[in-house]
Amino acid sequence: MSAHSLLTPLLLTHLCLFWQLNLSDNRLCGVWTDEHGNKLGNYTAEGITAIADAVRVHGGLTSLDLSNNALCGVTFMGGTYTAEGITAIAHALRVNGGLTALDLSSNNLKDEGVSAVCEAIQSNKETKLASLNVKKNGIGSIGANAVAAMVAVSPSQAPLTRRASAIAVMPSAV
Repeated sequence: MSAHSLLTPLLLTHLCLFWQLNLSDNRLCGVWTDEHGNKLGNYTAEGITAIADAVRVHGGLTSLDLSNNALCGVTFMGGTYTAEGITAIAHALRVNGGLTALDLSSNNLKDEGVSAVCEAIQSNKETKLASLNVKKNGIGSIGANAVAAMVAVSPSQAPLTRRASAIAVMPSAV
């Protein structure tokens, strides 16, 4: 049995007991950096997909911290970018209306990942999200425009404009 097939029923059964869930600084995608700065592990979306499956059906969760988890397979020491993990989270955000705070900082989401998240939030008419932290994600002008578009059309995200310092905009790749 895969980790995903074991973890998902557990999360779906017990996540309803939580309002806040902090999974920051873990190995949800199988990739991490050790104390010497070495990138370790192999990317897998099983863990983050299990989390996304649970978030998709659990409307009582109000705060989710997934910061510093290499959701796209890249740590500060490098790696191969894949949008598989953040796409799973984005799909969950299209239907979850309960989250009020989401921390995706330090995941190297880049423009593609941040755009997927912002488009998902923007498409969810039931969203109550008031705080989105996407700092330290290598966001360029495309990602910044996605954030701006989300804030412009989503009245419930008004507090996001006060968190502008959480969005680190990087020059576009050459």
